[in-house]
Amino acid sequence: MIRVVICGYMCSSTLEKCILSVIGNSTKPASVIVSIDRDIGGDWRLSEMIAKKYTPIIEYSVCNGRRYLLGNTVEVLTGKRWEGDVVALVDADDTIEKGALRVVENIYRDYPDTAVTHGTYRKVSDGKCGKFNGAYTRGESFRRSKWRGGHLKTFKYDLWKLIPHSELQDGRGIYYRYCADRAMMIPLMEMAGHSRVHYNSTPIYWYNDRNPIRVPLVARAEQKAIAKIISKRKPLPVV
Repeated sequence: MIRVVICGYMCSSTLEKCILSVIGNSTKPASVIVSIDRDIGGDWRLSEMIAKKYTPIIEYSVCNGRRYLLGNTVEVLTGKRWEGDVVALVDADDTIEKGALRVVENIYRDYPDTAVTHGTYRKVSDGKCGKFNGAYTRGESFRRSKWRGGHLKTFKYDLWKLIPHSELQDGRGIYYRYCADRAMMIPLMEMAGHSRVHYNSTPIYWYNDRNPIRVPLVARAEQKAIAKIISKRKPLPVV
């Protein structure tokens, strides 16, 4: 079964379109959880009104305090009983294609050893594929090589349960504010090993590069600093 997790902050203008792209998929997910960060400006209240329109089709919660994308996602995934299931992560300002979950379902069916998938995304601004696409070759370092482990990101929940949370945190034990994709996916791919990481070349994800508060615009320097820390950490062994 596929469990879709939608997390975001200050996303009231994009959340409904995101939700509709998920629940309107040709393959229906086993569950959809929407969790919104409690931003300072109060935008989360608008997001809450939007999300509640779609309950009980989806589950909705407000993140406990300011957690940002990574901390929010960890909070959602902690304590779930999803053993054997696949988790698909969708950012609340993005959307997926109508057949996206069918593609994911087929990958895990046709390649039963798969534990992690990453894929090809298109940019909302021009419809072209983004530059962070492509498979990792066998033996290539997930951590040291050019980052390509992005959307649509999926993984087996059983693998997620094994991730050391120190991989997701800074030296103070606080979940990284930025670089959520790398912080999560690099350890997961390392633990899975190349043979269980599948690259999906079919574009099934729309990245909203028109979002005025996307990280590369508002916190580029901090994003690059965190990415550098992640790249220098010791790789995790295959489990």
